[in-house]
Amino acid sequence: MEISQLAYADDIIIFTQAAETPLRQLRACLNGYEGVSGQEINLAKSNFYIAEVHEQWAHSIQSEGGFARGTFPFLYLGVPIYRGVKRTDMFMFIREKDARRISGWAHRHLSFGGRLTLIKSTLEAIPIHIFQAIEPTIGSLKLLDQ
Repeated sequence: MEISQLAYADDIIIFTQAAETPLRQLRACLNGYEGVSGQEINLAKSNFYIAEVHEQWAHSIQSEGGFARGTFPFLYLGVPIYRGVKRTDMFMFIREKDARRISGWAHRHLSFGGRLTLIKSTLEAIPIHIFQAIEPTIGSLKLLDQ
């Protein structure tokens, strides 16, 4: 099986089979990249994700690749990556991000209208990137609208 990937700047997601030969080929490819580029793969920041039906491969992947096991859902470039049905709680990180940003504005000397304009212009831009990649649930839209 060919190795396929999604890449952006210095982030990459690699898709491969959970079998011994593809894992060795992947590790050899990563080692070759390190040798040619002079860059190192940060294994502390590298994870693998596996479907439950392939659970028996988890130990092999950890030992062969040296990666830690991650869990679904996770964020890649700010977008939730999940397996199965979308859930409202997958989008709550946006609400928390908005709340942190708003709390920093609480002590600014702005009129109510000024704060409202600042909030609308800034907070409406945050989820645009995410919602272009993945359609939010109706429940998450209602919570964000609040």
